[in-house]
Amino acid sequence: MARFMGHNRTDIRALTRPDGVQVRHLVGSDVADLTEDTVPAGFSTGASDHDVSEKIGYVVSGAVRITTPDGSVVLKAGGGYAIPRGVPHQFDVLEDAAMIQVRTAAP
Repeated sequence: MARFMGHNRTDIRALTRPDGVQVRHLVGSDVADLTEDTVPAGFSTGASDHDVSEKIGYVVSGAVRITTPDGSVVLKAGGGYAIPRGVPHQFDVLEDAAMIQVRTAAP
């Protein structure tokens, strides 16, 4: 049986990766994960194509350029995005940014 999960943000420790990105895993389930990512200006994911998950996100602060085969868009605070599974993409952080992101599991 599935169980309810709930956490306050302040109860979850952020993990800082060697590249300076801080990831706070807010909550997860068998089908999706919700994270808060704090990313320094100048960071780039490089080309990527997650064929195992879809990404849906919201830029809380800062500015991020997202590039896909369909083009490039700069998102600032309040901007949102959805990247379907398997679509090549790259994130370039133009200003220190905080983002909330949901990753869904592959069907």
